[in-house]
Amino acid sequence: MELTFIHRADLIFLLDSSNDVSTKLFKQQKGFIKSIVGKFQIAANKSRAAVVRYSSTASSVIRFNTFNNLLDLVRGIENIQYLGGSRRMDAALKEAYKMRETARSDVPTYVIFLTAGRQASTPFPTPLDRAAQPLLDSSARMFVVGIGSRPSGQELRSMAEHDRDVFGVLPDELKQLAPLFVVYMVSQTGIYLIYVNSF
Repeated sequence: MELTFIHRADLIFLLDSSNDVSTKLFKQQKGFIKSIVGKFQIAANKSRAAVVRYSSTASSVIRFNTFNNLLDLVRGIENIQYLGGSRRMDAALKEAYKMRETARSDVPTYVIFLTAGRQASTPFPTPLDRAAQPLLDSSARMFVVGIGSRPSGQELRSMAEHDRDVFGVLPDELKQLAPLFVVYMVSQTGIYLIYVNSF
């Protein structure tokens, strides 16, 4: 038996690809993303997903119109390559806002920020609360997932509208968190339905 949400949404994932993210953790993050998108009906007129990969820079490696079915989307996520570099979380937030501007106005937009550490100490970074504000002021709903013991709780909370939208999780718990995370996420933005596939 498999539960799949009948729910139109645009999902934006921010994927941590910085220096202290191990190969295993990078794969675990991608597994978490794949588990979440697997709970939605992926199609151009249903749910869509985008992925922003960030380290010292941030770029949209998957856009909303890149893949129009779940199988291709999952393969695309699996093929995202590790980058390395410092962790510019502020750059990731700015890129996510650019992606949000291409989201549909008549469906919920979810932004899921994954991080395994703290903002890099670089010259002239944008404070995270200021970098996150355009997203928080928009119709998007931000969810922040801190992985392991390195993220700063203060930084994580500064990027979310509500403390309840901030999650701390161990790397090996990411996969089991995904189904409950999706239930919580969609419950925050309205009514949703579920259909059941029986085998």
